[in-house]
Amino acid sequence: LESTLEIGRSIVLGAVFGECGIKGGSLAGFVDSEIASSAYYLVGWIGFSLVPVAGAVADARDAVQALINGDELGAALNAAGAFSGIGDGVKTGVAVSLFFSKYPTKIVEICKVLSKVLDDIPPYTALKVMDSLCDDAATALHTAHSVSVDTLIKLFDKGVDLNKVRTLVENTYTGVWSSGKLGSAANLDYHFTKHGKEFGLSGNPADLAGKQQYVDMAVALINEQVGVEKYYDTLHGTLGVYERSTGKFVAGNKESQIATLFIRTAKEIDNNPNRFIRLI
Repeated sequence: LESTLEIGRSIVLGAVFGECGIKGGSLAGFVDSEIASSAYYLVGWIGFSLVPVAGAVADARDAVQALINGDELGAALNAAGAFSGIGDGVKTGVAVSLFFSKYPTKIVEICKVLSKVLDDIPPYTALKVMDSLCDDAATALHTAHSVSVDTLIKLFDKGVDLNKVRTLVENTYTGVWSSGKLGSAANLDYHFTKHGKEFGLSGNPADLAGKQQYVDMAVALINEQVGVEKYYDTLHGTLGVYERSTGKFVAGNKESQIATLFIRTAKEIDNNPNRFIRLI
């Protein structure tokens, strides 16, 4: 783990040298490779040197002093005026993408460090930071599906793949049942036996018509766009669609398969906000 002073040095050097100091840059020889590949170097670069602002290095120094004084990273950067220039969003996304291309093994560290500053930077810039690491999925979820920036940051902070979330939301589910541990047919039989009676059906796997009704209800609910709540289930990595008025809950996976359909109490969802993250 880097000490506060080491973090501070990386931030200041990132502010001073920026793109020029990383691998392949014109001044790479002036910056130790360990520092240049640090996610905190990236923070200094995107926070203070992307948009010409008088006193950027002094601002970076002030941010480091705030860190030494005990401030959280995001608060320290924000107080020192990081990410203050117009146009930061696009340039930030490009810079993060370039940094990742130079140091692909640093992806976990980059995400972990950047998650500390997302709450303290402008929403558009936060979107572009996340986009640069997930093929523009953040902006797609925000603009096309009205997922809030705060929700996207929460998902990002938890290490959730936003591309996966986008796939889950944009899937069209046709009624194929997930295989689980039993195989698709046996897994459907299991869920129909367990939950069919909750919907006024027999729950008998031999009742083919009833079982098809169960599947049809699941398909209709998971593809519904009106009057439902959509969640990302961090425990199972699935999309959950909940009809609060009836208690119907259906889950689907990224392969467009149905995972389950049953009656769930609102309390189960409302009391577990870190598991069920509301998307829409």
